[in-house]
Amino acid sequence: MSRLKWQANNFIYNAVFDAFSWTIVPNTGLNNDLIANNTIVDGRFSTGSGGNPAIVNKNSQIRNNIILGSDSSVPSNGGITFSNNNWFVRPPAAASSTDIIGDPQIARTGSTTSGDLTPAYFKILGSSPVINAATPLNSVPTDFFQVIRGAAADMGGHEF
Repeated sequence: MSRLKWQANNFIYNAVFDAFSWTIVPNTGLNNDLIANNTIVDGRFSTGSGGNPAIVNKNSQIRNNIILGSDSSVPSNGGITFSNNNWFVRPPAAASSTDIIGDPQIARTGSTTSGDLTPAYFKILGSSPVINAATPLNSVPTDFFQVIRGAAADMGGHEF
């Protein structure tokens, strides 16, 4: 049995978060991965090339993320469960009934100049729809700032 691998509580600005990009190696892809509570601002999220028969995802989860960008490449490759994510723009596939589509209301304060960007830029505002909208995960008990997530956890890397 493979161990669960996870990426959580990351703050990503103006970049693509490629959970899995592409492959020429058959039967590779996300395998027992958890991608949770990440905040992506002015970027996009990608899970790989849709329809590529070489990509085989298995038992992976993408939960509680905030993706504040103009588009995301999330083909329905099977083997991945999506839930409780906030998408600024609905992806063509993979959105679930527990997702929020719209503005997550990120603080976006301070400079985004290289070397000046701080974690405070990614904090959610008190009026954000992502507050208390996540699925609590035992493997992600705290946020980026080491604040404990309660029974009513928030999406993204910041627990309000």
